[in-house]
Amino acid sequence: MKSLVLILSIIVAVYGQCEVPDDMKEMAKDCVKEAGLPDFMSFVKFNHDDPKVKAAAACMLKKSGTLVNGKIDLDKSLDVIMNAHPSSNDSWKPRIIECVVTANNEGNEGEVAYTMHKCFYEKICLA
Repeated sequence: MKSLVLILSIIVAVYGQCEVPDDMKEMAKDCVKEAGLPDFMSFVKFNHDDPKVKAAAACMLKKSGTLVNGKIDLDKSLDVIMNAHPSSNDSWKPRIIECVVTANNEGNEGEVAYTMHKCFYEKICLA
């Protein structure tokens, strides 16, 4: 269940307060490589115009089991994040829900995943 938190917070590990467990870093590296990005920092920069960034985001959420049929599973996301992230607390729940709802309004899985990652970073890790 650690996977979503780790995957979501992987993008903020360099900048934010979110702690990323070591076991998820390899999965993120694999997804970045699979997507054809030159390095992890290319993903962290959130270039919304780069389809490779969106592919890497989708890969991470699929591997966590939270991106299903192109949409974020709310219950799974809440469960994974709240149980796996060491600094999570009840104040995170409404923000996670907001991110999932916002992301699921996007048209394709790359946009959904990218929006979820970006929202998580902005609403949780920078908060």
